[in-house]
Amino acid sequence: MIFVMEKVIIAWSGGKDCTLAVNELARNDIMKLLLCWGLSLMAILHVMVLTEEEHLHNSYGQVYKQYCKRVPRYLGYPKKS
Repeated sequence: MIFVMEKVIIAWSGGKDCTLAVNELARNDIMKLLLCWGLSLMAILHVMVLTEEEHLHNSYGQVYKQYCKRVPRYLGYPKKS
């Protein structure tokens, strides 16, 4: 937060060109943060799905295995029989 405040102070004292450069840096930082957040969320959800699939396989056995052959894990077209 202090770093962001320093950028804003520099932008206020540096004029229009400096303000545009600082805004571009801030935008890139936000995009990197969102990308990292999104990738982390996808990884966590994938681990959750794998854990749930293992539980369902242990609970339902062959019936669940047949179900997995027909249905995609996430999104997409159903698998051909």
